[in-house]
Amino acid sequence: MLRSGDGLVNAVTGERTVIRATARETGGERFETERFLPPEGPPHPEHVHPRQESTVTVVKGVCGLRLDGAIRVALPGERVLVPAATPHQLWNAGGDVLHLRVEKRPALESSERLLVALFDLAAAGRTDARGMPSLLQQAVMIPAYADAARLVSPPWRVQRVVCAVLRPMARARGHRPFPASSGSVPFAETALDDRTQVARQRALDIVPASARPEEEHLPDVEAHITGTVWKVECEIGQQVEEGDTLVILESMKMEMPVEAEDEGIVKEIVCEEGQSVSEGDTLVVLE
Repeated sequence: MLRSGDGLVNAVTGERTVIRATARETGGERFETERFLPPEGPPHPEHVHPRQESTVTVVKGVCGLRLDGAIRVALPGERVLVPAATPHQLWNAGGDVLHLRVEKRPALESSERLLVALFDLAAAGRTDARGMPSLLQQAVMIPAYADAARLVSPPWRVQRVVCAVLRPMARARGHRPFPASSGSVPFAETALDDRTQVARQRALDIVPASARPEEEHLPDVEAHITGTVWKVECEIGQQVEEGDTLVILESMKMEMPVEAEDEGIVKEIVCEEGQSVSEGDTLVVLE
């Protein structure tokens, strides 16, 4: 789990991120980060946040941005509001490190998990030079993080079809939406000037419970989005394997499977079909 003060480095793009406020720390109000983009770094892909409004403040450097098709630059002190579901793209348009303060409202834990997952994939050498995962990796990530971020191209309907076709093959080859352990490089928040040397100070406390040897029980299976329980795919006493679909949620007219993160036995089902659930609500208890 991310906490304020945590820092991450993308080993491929060179981008550094410092966490300022998380969903849990703000009661779901906002997710706030400071981001440092090197001048030689690739632009972020054009994307939308379906449920979040973003505010981007330029602290230092020159920010190039495409907002709903219009291209402009933002200078230090400028604040840019990106409404929810608005296509946008950011890049460093200057010759020095670009320092941004980014705030997303409301906060979504899926948005935080996506950030960590992308940085971890880069650390593992599983992205291209732009920091983008492979097609098979995207096939499992795009549906899992659909409420947090979506690529603008290809169209969303096309992405859903491609993911549905490729997802079984991707899972069979070991691809998962969130890494089993953190491989991203943390750094100390002792100095954040442009020439600071990245210091490996401490590991982030973001390893899922199923990967922590000190845990004595399996993590509860939680809703990763706000929606309605469309179908319960398991029963009490059932043996399940990692990746098995336990519950299917419906949100924004899309079916979103909730899968087991580890093998175990279904101890309790704490939801029912037709029930409204929020992100983070417990759906199934495993033992």
